Formats: sequence, C-alpha cells, structure tokens
Amino acid sequence: MRKYVTFEQVGTIGNLPADDYYISTLPGDIVLYNHNQIVIFYDEHAYHYTRLGRIIGKSKEEFYQLLGKEDILLTIYIN
Repeated sequence: MRKYVTFEQVGTIGNLPADDYYISTLPGDIVLYNHNQIVIFYDEHAYHYTRLGRIIGKSKEEFYQLLGKEDILLTIYIN
C-alpha cells in the first residue's frame, strides 16, 4: 500500500462489488474506493466509500505510528 496525502494508505485489491455512500472515517477504518482500491485510515476523512471493516484497539497516535510514515505491505487472511 502507498501512503496517500496525510490520512490514509491505499492499495489495489482488484475489482469488487461496491455500495458507496458518503461516510466519515476514523483511524482504523477500512474501506473500498473506486471498486478496486482498499484504503486504511490513520486519520479522519469523509467521502464516498464502501465500508469494509475497522481495526479496533489502537489510538489515533498508534495508527499514525503504524501507517503514517511510509508505504506498507498489507496481508489479508480470510478464514
């Protein structure tokens, strides 16, 4: 994933069905953007997204430490 502006990491995930609506995101929110990009937020933002999930148990500062300084590699496991 690539760091994008000052509040999110964005990566290509492939074409997925979307149900976009205007939402306000919080640090830890995971959304789908433009049917093919997964986004993880480390700060707040609002736009049209499909909500996928949320990482809980971390503060805004902890999310910034994990996601806000450089590009990251994200691995998703599905049971």
